[in-house]
Amino acid sequence: MEEEFKPQTFGKRWIVLLLISISIALRGFNQSCFGPSNNLLSHYFQVEPWQIDWLVIIQSVIFLSVALPLSMLTVRMGYRTLVLSTTLSQAAGFAITSIGLSFRSGFSLVLCGQGLMGFSNIVSWSLPPPTAAIWFGKNEVASAVAVQVVARGVGEAIGAYLPTSLTSDNTTVEQLGGTWTVMYSSLCGVAILMFILALAIITDKPERPPSWAQYKAEQGQQRGGLSKGMLQEIRKSAAEFWRVLTILFKDPNFVCVWILFGASNPVLRNNNVLLSSAVNMQFDHVSNLNWRIGLVLMGAWGMYTIGGFIAGPLISYTQKYQLIVFVGELFLFVSTLLVFVGIYLRNLNLIYVGVILQGFMVGWCNTSLFELIAEISYPHSTIFVTMISIICMGIFRFFYPLVGRFVMNNVSVSASELFPCLIMGICVIISGAIRPTYHRKFANQKEERRALLNSLECEDDD
Repeated sequence: MEEEFKPQTFGKRWIVLLLISISIALRGFNQSCFGPSNNLLSHYFQVEPWQIDWLVIIQSVIFLSVALPLSMLTVRMGYRTLVLSTTLSQAAGFAITSIGLSFRSGFSLVLCGQGLMGFSNIVSWSLPPPTAAIWFGKNEVASAVAVQVVARGVGEAIGAYLPTSLTSDNTTVEQLGGTWTVMYSSLCGVAILMFILALAIITDKPERPPSWAQYKAEQGQQRGGLSKGMLQEIRKSAAEFWRVLTILFKDPNFVCVWILFGASNPVLRNNNVLLSSAVNMQFDHVSNLNWRIGLVLMGAWGMYTIGGFIAGPLISYTQKYQLIVFVGELFLFVSTLLVFVGIYLRNLNLIYVGVILQGFMVGWCNTSLFELIAEISYPHSTIFVTMISIICMGIFRFFYPLVGRFVMNNVSVSASELFPCLIMGICVIISGAIRPTYHRKFANQKEERRALLNSLECEDDD
């Protein structure tokens, strides 16, 4: 009976959160390490700088190619299967990349390894909201999402700085290949350990739901029933996909938040890919530029973790989702302007300030938009909704560096930073105009009031 249900959390949730966070940190490291060392890697593999860009862009290509069909399956796979798929594909991707890095003609193999990481990223991106919703109580959800945002920032920060600190313009080809091979072999070892631990520890859900909202969501899923056979599962998932997609995209608020999430998240990633090239072209008289850019990007991803960690508890305390998103979008726009002006005026300090601010605001926006999407899409599956949402992010993650590199090579270095400025200006307008309804928040409040009334009635009967 619903009246007898009481939300309950378990200590195991912290172990689950730790495993997921480490996996997310590994993904972050992988995505941020190539850009700051673009010129060294292009020399090592004897390819053009734009080809090194594709070690990151290929992940977006895979993302966009299989995200839709994969989203139809992930909603049926179960939480445990998602985690195991993420950790196993990460280990395989790191292994292939490590082998490719061990010899100078291995660029194609590295590209294949990063393509596999693109698949892993799709599944990995779907984990933060369900991890928080399935395992954590009502007042812990935003903070659990924030911890996973912080984990990504830690991984990105280490990935942006570590390779540039281990190598320099004076590093020999043999030393460069050896350093990167050992680095990726170590990542592979950690990913294998995470897979083994996940196999032993992770389950689809705890013994009891941690909140009324999660209890209601699970009840709805049980009423939906389970079909038998893979073909039936795929057909049912496809039908459910289009049903949910139709419902969500009839809501203007969801469409707006979908665009905000997709456009905001890859802004810092774009600088991870292109900033080193832009600065090397604009400041050819400055030494150790790769190390400088690696250091400032590490600072930016460090600020990303702080921004995400502040936004989570702030949302939990104030419940002002839309206002917090608007503030994040506004200052994210300011950060893109600072980077543009810094490159235009050839002022490194202005670029550093812009990138550091950008890191903080991307972390802020990532956490707050995850939460806002979960609110306005409730009671639909958080795994399913997140998969739909990150498709938009994949589109922007694909186009930001492609447009930026094209403009950099054919117009000017400073003009390459105008595209994200324009997009973020539009996002500020959108975030100020939306008026979302917080369905999950109202569901929790409704069930808590019902439980309180039932309790009072029982006391009166006594």
